[in-house]
Amino acid sequence: VILVKSVARIFFRNAINQGMTVLFCDTGKISDSDELEVNISEGKVTDLNNGVVLTTSKLPPLMYSIVGEGGLIPYIKKHHDFIL
Repeated sequence: VILVKSVARIFFRNAINQGMTVLFCDTGKISDSDELEVNISEGKVTDLNNGVVLTTSKLPPLMYSIVGEGGLIPYIKKHHDFIL
């Protein structure tokens, strides 16, 4: 999971296409050494070091499915009947 305050659209789409989850949140409250627990479906990041809970963006259903398949190529291979 990649947590960001902001990122270029092309980076966001390329990351999704490679099977990496990109979530937007206030990363200013996270330190380099913090241990995090990320709940993608609920849109929550819990900092296990200090108990802070951050709200993140949620992925649109199609992008969530692409990440779940491991990226765009595996998604297309599995669901090729739905691609025109």
